[in-house]
Parts: sequence; C-alpha cells; structure tokens
Amino acid sequence: MNLPHRPRAKRPARPGTNAFTLLEVIVAASILVLLISGSIATMVYLNRFAAATRLQTLALGVVQERIDQVLTIPWKTKSRPALLNETAVTDMPAVLPPTEGDAIVLNDDPLNTTAYSTLDTPVSARRYVYIKNIDSHSIRVTVVVAYTFSRRSYTLAHTTLRSSDDI
Repeated sequence: MNLPHRPRAKRPARPGTNAFTLLEVIVAASILVLLISGSIATMVYLNRFAAATRLQTLALGVVQERIDQVLTIPWKTKSRPALLNETAVTDMPAVLPPTEGDAIVLNDDPLNTTAYSTLDTPVSARRYVYIKNIDSHSIRVTVVVAYTFSRRSYTLAHTTLRSSDDI
C-alpha cells in the first residue's frame, strides 16, 4: 500500500541556535589578527625602505653637486683652480638635506604643503673628494658620501675624469 508522500513540517528553531559557536568566533578573530598584524608589519617595512631610498637620493644629489662643480669650473693648464688640486678633501659634515636643518622632511614636494612624516633625528653625512693627477692635462675625481641611517652605514661614490679646457 502506497501512501502519498507528505513533506515534513519544519520545526520552529529554538531560540539562540542561529548563532556562531565560541570556537568559530575565536578562529575568525585569530585569522583577522594575523592578517592585520601582517599588513602593519609590511607597511612599517615599506616605510623604512622608502626613508632609506629617500636618503640615498639626497646623498646622490650631494655627490652630483660636487661632480658638477668639478666639471664646470674653468681650468687652464697653467693655472689650476684650488678645487682641482691633488688632495683628499673632507667636506662639511653635511646634514641631508642641508637646507632643512634638524629634521628631514620626507615629503618635500613643493606642490604639497603638508609633510606626511619626518625623521626625528637628523642624518649626518660626510663628503670626501679624492683628486688624482693622471697627467698634466687630466685628473680623476672621486666623490664619496658616507652616512648612517637606522644603525646601518651607507656609502655612495662616483668617479669622473676631467681634462683641462685648453687641450
């Protein structure tokens, strides 16, 4: 004997059974904490990398400034300027950038009037200029900038050749 199939009537849910268990909430919160802490650690690392790269760019500007001076100063063979004499010259203990004084403004874009972040301590650098005679008409000039940032020492060096103007 086949009776027609009747669907079962749904029982009303008990109060409090349509929620997450404590274990599910703890697992979900742990995953969120891991993701957020990983994101914060990544942002801190990228910010340090950006500051170090900015300082390297400023140091490159200090090196290039002296290279430009060496390459553009007039030089006749009979009267060599003092800037081009064969010596090892230690320039200023420079604060990078020299115009800012104590604090380094990381965002010094002239179109943007607000500084987003600054370094609390100035980064001091020393610039060394080494001039070596190749012959009576030519010299080799090496400019080195050394600085320390975040307990690490950095050195940036560029070398150029210069000939007298009357060759």
